[in-house]
Amino acid sequence: MAMGLSLVAAAAAVDEEPEWTAPPEEAARPNPQPADPESLARGRAAYFDGCAPCHGESGDGSGPMAEVLAEPPGDLTAPGGLARETDGALWWKIRTGNQVMPGFAGDLEEARLWDVVNYVRTLERPAPGE
Repeated sequence: MAMGLSLVAAAAAVDEEPEWTAPPEEAARPNPQPADPESLARGRAAYFDGCAPCHGESGDGSGPMAEVLAEPPGDLTAPGGLARETDGALWWKIRTGNQVMPGFAGDLEEARLWDVVNYVRTLERPAPGE
């Protein structure tokens, strides 16, 4: 019984965690990297190397590491999910990470981080009816 209550309390605590939001000055940062074929190719390569193990090849959160994480990775394909984020906010999140997701500032130079932002934008499915 105590174990069950502990699990319920832990689940409630997760629900109360604040939304992961980029600082306003980072969210306003413009993307200097055009989403051209070269950027998308570089971003795809970096995504498959660093992001796909958790987020999955398609971005749906089903990567091979997803099952061992304390929280499931975000579904980057969900309609409208990425549309709510500016490029600057995505860049900041990929760069700095949070408690669950590692930051990639030490692994990728700034331009490659923008390439990942451009590539990740291609993973979102259109909303029904679009």
